[in-house]
Amino acid sequence: MIPATALATLAQSNIPIERKTGIMRLYERATGILPSSAASLSVSPPVREAFHVVRQGGEALVTGGALGLLHANLKNGLDRFGPKLPIDGLAAAIGLIGSVFLANDVTGIGTDMRNIGSDALAIFIFRKTHDWQSEKTPIHGESEDPIVVAAKEFGT
Repeated sequence: MIPATALATLAQSNIPIERKTGIMRLYERATGILPSSAASLSVSPPVREAFHVVRQGGEALVTGGALGLLHANLKNGLDRFGPKLPIDGLAAAIGLIGSVFLANDVTGIGTDMRNIGSDALAIFIFRKTHDWQSEKTPIHGESEDPIVVAAKEFGT
């Protein structure tokens, strides 16, 4: 995609108006974005980043909230369909694979899908790592320490 600064430079150049118009029309057909809206995107990097933060943070809130509600309200939580087909893992796969297929979408839905897939993947990995470690390692204080066992036997 041509950056908005390139379009602004084109508009201010000494190129004949007919050629400028042709280039702008080609850009509009190729991207689906009107040149005037692309030029308005030339905001400072911190402001643009702030908008990305709000957008991605909102997506994380919605994704995490929805998966949390499902986990709390379904009989087997996010493993509703069994451990082989977890809902958060399925959401991650759909989001990440979907982002690849929507990479050329000018509305940015591919980015949204990637963010949602990444959020769901983080939740999935968190749950599965927690389950794995919980089965493997006893929680501190639940297993008998040999010294505690010896002290108990000594006292009786």
